[in-house]
Amino acid sequence: MGSMGDWPEIRVLSDTGEKSSWTREVNRREQDALYRVGRHIEIDYVLQKHRGKFSTQNPERSAL
Repeated sequence: MGSMGDWPEIRVLSDTGEKSSWTREVNRREQDALYRVGRHIEIDYVLQKHRGKFSTQNPERSAL
């Protein structure tokens, strides 16, 4: 469990030796057994960039 012991996480060591932590998610309790030391996993993720802050200095633009 990560953070304060209330969030399921898994620690991963990549092929390049980089360590990282990820949220551990399962659909059924039985799937929790899939997360075991030494097993290979695949991580799918989305990198989402935040929009820039909206400027209200231009009155024409703020009316949109």
